[in-house]
Amino acid sequence: MKAKRMGRPPLAKKERKAAHLSVRLTLDEHKSAERAAKVAGLALSEWARGVVLSASSLPSGDAGTQRRPPS
Repeated sequence: MKAKRMGRPPLAKKERKAAHLSVRLTLDEHKSAERAAKVAGLALSEWARGVVLSASSLPSGDAGTQRRPPS
């Protein structure tokens, strides 16, 4: 009998995140983005992903990630 694997089950291929995006910000820009993510109740990476996807007009699949950073 095979032992049950530890950890979360694998995601479907369609749901996997395969690409990585790196963005450089000033300290003030980073703090502003962190504040916006906190207000939205999201991790900074989740918030940033939602902003990028909404700006590119692709569905994000995440409710509440449509906030834009303060200007």
